[in-house]
Amino acid sequence: LSFTVDVEMDLGSGHTHEGIDFGLPFILSLLKEYDIRGTFFVNGLSLDYLITKGLFDRIVFDGHEIASHGSRHIDYRLLPEEEAFEELLSFKEKLEKTTGKEILGFRAPQFRIDLKLIKLLRKAGFKYDSSLPEPGCFSAASLLRNVKTSEDSLVEVTKHIKEFTVSCLPVIRIPHGLLWISKIGLKSYSFFFKWMKNKKSPIVFYVHPYDIVGARGGSNAKFNGLLQKSFIELIYAVREHY
Repeated sequence: LSFTVDVEMDLGSGHTHEGIDFGLPFILSLLKEYDIRGTFFVNGLSLDYLITKGLFDRIVFDGHEIASHGSRHIDYRLLPEEEAFEELLSFKEKLEKTTGKEILGFRAPQFRIDLKLIKLLRKAGFKYDSSLPEPGCFSAASLLRNVKTSEDSLVEVTKHIKEFTVSCLPVIRIPHGLLWISKIGLKSYSFFFKWMKNKKSPIVFYVHPYDIVGARGGSNAKFNGLLQKSFIELIYAVREHY
């Protein structure tokens, strides 16, 4: 199982960091309690904020992998190739300078990726991508953003870079993500998860820090109780089956 976190502003293109302020420490504490290591795909618009809050160092200190989520939360497919390449490369180098380690992975904002972008990732020195939904997956990326994966297209992608597709639950074919899991309930999820763990391919789960933070109440963000409970029980499920 690959546990991944997309670290970005609220709702990706928002202007607040309540998810990072309240959700990210909760995620980090729970992962540390259960000795789980993950990959944190960091977006450039939140990097300085993470560093100032001491959370970037905490992610690294706890042994998690840092990967790129792009320097901005934009659709890189729409940029001219040279501009997209320079932006992908420069942010990769910035993360490497900050961590002192090679940055291997990339996840496109909102999973918006195509073969052209895959080729640019390889050119920039990335070793893997984790943006494509699993073939046959009914995700927001596939339904709303024209990011579709077939077995043939996945073969073409893997000619250029290692691809860790975002996993989908069997039968109902929804992504292995916290917001989707909360829609079907933990009892149903636990049933499907037992099937997933028998797959030969990696299971890639994703969450955003703002996924477990509810609407503002007064001056303080409040946890969404259902999603907080879902996240805790998800960690229990991971520990039970792995």
